[in-house]
Amino acid sequence: MNKDREKLGGQADWRHLGRYFAAGASARVTAAVLMSPIDTIKTRLQFQGRFKSVRQYEGARHALVTILKEEGVLGFFKGLPPRLMYITPAAAISFMFYEQFKALLKMYTTGDRTNHNNFIFKHPAVPLIAGGLARLLGTACRTPFDILRQRLQVQGSLLRSQYKGLGTFAALRLLIKTEGLRGLWAGYAIAAMRDVPFAMVYFLTYELSKQAQVLYMKNGEHAYNHLLAGALAGGCAATCTIPFDVVKTRLQTLATLPPEERERYKGILSTFRVILQEEGPRGLTRGLGPRLMYLMPAASLTFTAYEQYKKLLGVS
Repeated sequence: MNKDREKLGGQADWRHLGRYFAAGASARVTAAVLMSPIDTIKTRLQFQGRFKSVRQYEGARHALVTILKEEGVLGFFKGLPPRLMYITPAAAISFMFYEQFKALLKMYTTGDRTNHNNFIFKHPAVPLIAGGLARLLGTACRTPFDILRQRLQVQGSLLRSQYKGLGTFAALRLLIKTEGLRGLWAGYAIAAMRDVPFAMVYFLTYELSKQAQVLYMKNGEHAYNHLLAGALAGGCAATCTIPFDVVKTRLQTLATLPPEERERYKGILSTFRVILQEEGPRGLTRGLGPRLMYLMPAASLTFTAYEQYKKLLGVS
């Protein structure tokens, strides 16, 4: 009876939405806390540009030593509270809907929701489409918190800023006061331009890598398969989308700069053009090293934790 019901519409899977939600949220919170220092360094490097009012770091190592010396260990965790505030809904929604979109696309493609050893190789469009749709929803939830996180992370780089010294809720009040509710979604377009292809590459690479290991190693699915597949997924997705990540960071942190320094960046295309003219192609890859250092282990931890949480919750 249950199998027939699954084949007819997949009602059984929809009853597990809460479990997928919990597994996705728990996995990302675990990774975010552990990887926060590297994320802060990445944001500082991407933000600096050629501004007179912004501290210039020579690279990731210089940023690490400087932040530790001038701001202490807590300097690496600035922006973590709003990050955790959005991690829960954004990651939960992304993973939850990814699982449902994937199951529905499997139904549409094969008439069967169950996993097959070579399904992803035959139908790579499934994780591509499912990942893109799921991330579009997740990005809408996370953008306000992402903006707040970055405003707090770059405080230590600014010689003067209205955000300097503010905590999470004080910064949120200032953001709404100065930019209105609309300011909470500043840069959403560029965030979506980064996040959707990121998720498509991310989930496809993970599924392909995981399934390839299971097929060719012929020893079943284990935690180390998820660790390796997750790291590869994070590395591929981060490298493919780094220019969009740099532009997103610049646009979402503009309000922290003096008015005279904001004028050069008038939109997505303008920001791309200014960075290329003033910093060359290398400017669009700023922070790639720290981003890879963050996303590869973060994705590895996230997927491994997610698979383990799914087993604990009985939805594996």
